[in-house]
Amino acid sequence: MTVFIKFFWKKLVIGSRWLFFAFFFLLALLNSQEVSFYWFVNQSVKIPLMFIILGAFLMGMILAGLAFYRLNGKRSK
Repeated sequence: MTVFIKFFWKKLVIGSRWLFFAFFFLLALLNSQEVSFYWFVNQSVKIPLMFIILGAFLMGMILAGLAFYRLNGKRSK
């Protein structure tokens, strides 16, 4: 019975990750109006909002991946 539960839980986690990604991807595609993105003092660029949303999502994924990689490395030592 526990093998079935572990298998189902693993598929549920993978499916939820895909659903989470699809939600944010569609959210980014729907927000296509241009916004001013300020880099430094008096420097701005007009880009679609979807690039800002997708960029923030990707940065979060990269930082989370690095954190999990580092945490896993400390546990194995």
